[in-house]
Amino acid sequence: MKILRTPDERFENIKGYPFEPHYTIITTDDGSELRIHHIDEGPEDGPILLAMHGQPVWSYLYSRMIPFLNSAGIRVIAPDLPGYGKSDKPAAREDYSYQRQVDWMGQWLSENDLSDITFFGQDWGGLIGLRMVAKDPDRFIKISIGNTGLPYNPNVPQEVIDEIKAFRASNEKLTMMGMAKEVRKMDGKSLSEERSWKTHPALKFMYWQKFCWDTENLPIGLLSSFSMEKRSKISSSIEYLFHRIGLDGFSPLTTDLVKAYDAPFPTDEHKAGARVFPMLVPFSDHDIHNVLPACDEAWNKLSAFEKPFLTLFSDSDPIMKGLEKLFQKMVPGTKDMPHEIITNAAHFLQEDKGEEIAALMIDFLAAGELPVRSLKVSRLTKPAGEQKANLTSNEIDATAASFDPVVEGLSIESGEPGGLSVTWTIPPGDPDWKQSGRAYKWKAKSSPHPQGLSSLTIGRPGTLFKLKAKARDM
Repeated sequence: MKILRTPDERFENIKGYPFEPHYTIITTDDGSELRIHHIDEGPEDGPILLAMHGQPVWSYLYSRMIPFLNSAGIRVIAPDLPGYGKSDKPAAREDYSYQRQVDWMGQWLSENDLSDITFFGQDWGGLIGLRMVAKDPDRFIKISIGNTGLPYNPNVPQEVIDEIKAFRASNEKLTMMGMAKEVRKMDGKSLSEERSWKTHPALKFMYWQKFCWDTENLPIGLLSSFSMEKRSKISSSIEYLFHRIGLDGFSPLTTDLVKAYDAPFPTDEHKAGARVFPMLVPFSDHDIHNVLPACDEAWNKLSAFEKPFLTLFSDSDPIMKGLEKLFQKMVPGTKDMPHEIITNAAHFLQEDKGEEIAALMIDFLAAGELPVRSLKVSRLTKPAGEQKANLTSNEIDATAASFDPVVEGLSIESGEPGGLSVTWTIPPGDPDWKQSGRAYKWKAKSSPHPQGLSSLTIGRPGTLFKLKAKARDM
């Protein structure tokens, strides 16, 4: 397998993406090494949000959300799918398949050994990520999706299949504007509601499939800009003209967003993944790289998935609009969740409403966690070592856990409900309490606390946090 790597200098001076790169090497089925990039921002011991992007973008899509999430104490991990961003890019379209992406990202997840994950996936980030969840559910504690799906349509009418095959084989040359006009007519509700085969969304999505497949010089930055930015007709027309005459990147009206989404693709050869991905959506068993049985298996597992499952879909996404109803109907974990339809947002809702999505995700991760308001002190009985746990109550009765309270103050408990509970003791007037950033920290200056505690960190009241404590041997 021929594998390409985008030079680092292509990513220099990208505005709004100051994140340090992290790399993981995985092995493809032919023994090739494939390097996958991800960003890891926020407190190391914060709750983890795994955010996955789709086609034709990369982790830059989450750059607007990350500062808000980090300020709430959330650790954001956002990988670039193989073929995108700073990750390696197999050079041939035939090297890509839906199953391979699931396998490659599954390897990446195992290599990084992430757990207690809250997942958010959009577009292909959901198609791939939801199958990762179904395959390895114990790693995940909450799931959220936006403008995505898990395609399983074994009963696509034969008329639809015939029309798609004929269209793909035709010599019709699509322009970007002509393709966009047809795709805007697409309606995802047709997949969750019974309608005429003539309104099947695959008959509109096929325009996007054919355009990407046939266009060697796929204008990824320009496509992203037209989807995410509000531009005047004059600005859009001029930039489109520069693309049509082969002068991409030379337009005086090129935006920072165009530059960011063009950065991963220095040559047409680097765009193989972006060009083939739409063709990998398995609308029927006639599609290449048949994965319908695997999608069926994933749906079977999600149909029994009872952990919190939140849908955040847009009101103006022509591709996925309405698919949230299918998940709410099929997945038990969606019951009683605060699902939202994001208004005035198109397909890439992270860009259109990044701050709003971040706020909803902060609330979703915080569900069940309350601010710290009081301290009760008791004897430490846990052996030495570092203990971590989400705080799940704003006041814990130490006596109920068979501890002798010593001083009233701030209640801190480690352990899962019904399991081992430990409440640490620190007098509220202890001079070693220090406020540092978004946390309060205590550390014994001379000798460990008489009860055995040597250090403790908790989040500032009113924010998300995790308890982090170190103890000495008793």
